[in-house]
Amino acid sequence: MIISSDTTYKGGLTLIKIDTSYQDRCYVFEKRNGKIVNRTDRCCLRQGLWIFTDSVGNYSTCFYTDGNDFGKWKSYNKYGKLLKETEEVSLGQKHYITKEIDYSGCKAVTIVNMPFWGFYITYFFIVIPILVFLSIVRILLNHHIYNIENNTNYSLFGNRFKLAVNESGQLRHELLSTFTIFFFRYKPENKPAVVISNLLSLLCFGSYAILIIGPMACR
Repeated sequence: MIISSDTTYKGGLTLIKIDTSYQDRCYVFEKRNGKIVNRTDRCCLRQGLWIFTDSVGNYSTCFYTDGNDFGKWKSYNKYGKLLKETEEVSLGQKHYITKEIDYSGCKAVTIVNMPFWGFYITYFFIVIPILVFLSIVRILLNHHIYNIENNTNYSLFGNRFKLAVNESGQLRHELLSTFTIFFFRYKPENKPAVVISNLLSLLCFGSYAILIIGPMACR
């Protein structure tokens, strides 16, 4: 049912002037220049592109998913010039602004720009299992490397939980396998494994650093 062909007001904000507005209980949407905007589903949750206009004609755009507006917000003046760009991600009840750039002056001012942190949070439940798996692979590689470097044949899992005093060599071997980050000196036959181990260390420890520092750097 068509209920309006003019500007619509909602939530104290003026929705940008549209061609046609439709309503069916909670299911509401508007059509602007052939595009469906400002839509709520049958559960009254905002979905898709929403456009808001203030009293002087400036407007903001955002995409909603199931009523959630965490994502990209862009603000424009009434002439269509971009004034501000913001990106927000969420993990559980925590929300982080990973990008905020102000274009309102003569020069763009970057307030926050943490794309890697935003990526890790967006795909958190995919990234973490991969990082854990790569960390285990790195330890297994280091175990192999140290056995060759020291001419030993320690088992990585053999006595891990029952180390005796006279097995300090195995304890040292396991600690080195776990906590060595980079190899600088190694036997020629270890070179391929060392290159892979160093790359995995760079990836794993860099990723863990981003996960730790990210919440402190974002707003």
